[in-house]
Amino acid sequence: LDEVSEKQLRGFFENYGMPAGMTEDKVQLAVSLLAPHGLTRRAFAAMLAEFYKVSRDIAITDAFEIKGAKRIRKLELDEILEAQGASQVDETLGLERILCRAVLDGAQGWVTVKTRNGISYLTTAKKPYLCCAEDVLLRQQPQSEEGTHQLLKGEVLELLQGPKEESLSSEYRLRGVTCGDDMSGWLQVRSRTGEVLAEERSNMYTCVEAIAMTDVADFDACAMMRRVDLGE
Repeated sequence: LDEVSEKQLRGFFENYGMPAGMTEDKVQLAVSLLAPHGLTRRAFAAMLAEFYKVSRDIAITDAFEIKGAKRIRKLELDEILEAQGASQVDETLGLERILCRAVLDGAQGWVTVKTRNGISYLTTAKKPYLCCAEDVLLRQQPQSEEGTHQLLKGEVLELLQGPKEESLSSEYRLRGVTCGDDMSGWLQVRSRTGEVLAEERSNMYTCVEAIAMTDVADFDACAMMRRVDLGE
């Protein structure tokens, strides 16, 4: 099953019981807010995803216990990590450790969150998104010349991996997925000439019900530009 509809979700609660404080209206509201384009496997995983930002010099290792673990690589300051499970405490050393995936290159391993003395190496971070600054082609592979989807200026993607630099052309590409129709692939975010084609944004909003977009903030003096649909 790749997607769960609102009807199927309500049916699940009807068969197995509604959690305390939960109503059908709340189920409907939750689906419209959290998964306006459908509760797919990816959308469900995204809701549960937890991200961290590297705040101190630290390495990612191949094992939970530091003794005997091999260093995979050093993590860069402000690098984004995606948690792959709940953190665990090494009682011997008093370290809180967590299994993570580095968004930059996909490297996976264990990282220290903080010490017993309260020194933190990771801080919580928001899920990374990008906004297309110009029309750009989404590719299946970084080096591919053929595109799978034409992205328009203003479209938003979830950052899955990258950005990575192509040494021969000095281009930056990253892997992402469109927020509307789940098209995934590699996106060129900087051209050979240094032109920015997509940039990270945090001030993104999702429309929870249809509403009008106006030309000015003053509602009494505004003119409607177009209707903004649910999920935009």
